[in-house]
Amino acid sequence: MRKVKKRYYFMLLLLPFLHMEFKGFVNVLGYCEKKDANISQLYTEQELIDRAIEFLLIGFPKVGSTPEGRDLHIIPYKTVEEFKKINPNCCSVQDSAYDGFVQDLSIRKQGKSYGYVHMTYFFFYKEEGIPPEKWSELIEFDTCGDMSYPIRTGW
Repeated sequence: MRKVKKRYYFMLLLLPFLHMEFKGFVNVLGYCEKKDANISQLYTEQELIDRAIEFLLIGFPKVGSTPEGRDLHIIPYKTVEEFKKINPNCCSVQDSAYDGFVQDLSIRKQGKSYGYVHMTYFFFYKEEGIPPEKWSELIEFDTCGDMSYPIRTGW
């Protein structure tokens, strides 16, 4: 009788752990609990790219500087369409930030990271004689398609 009781308690303690592991597993596969759907049902790749461009434009810098300390004024993009027109084939959606890197499993299990939008685009300056600069960034998104901090890979 005592063995049965111990097994019962053990199973009772094990159930919450198994439940959390199952939830983590479905998050890794792209399930968004808030919207009760998989990310592939919520957004196409193009919609994720457009969301990432919008996210980028919100915090787009207005001033850059040269190594000598001279301020350069950056011409901001006005719309997502303008950004895509000037930077065709700028963006792609991938599951890793770069070769060999995938976000930590504990973060993926929480649904806080699912993939990345890789972006390559140009900065144009208001000052005469300054050529445009090519920049690249990674914008991480979660299982609900919410964008998070950019990881700058080129300045």
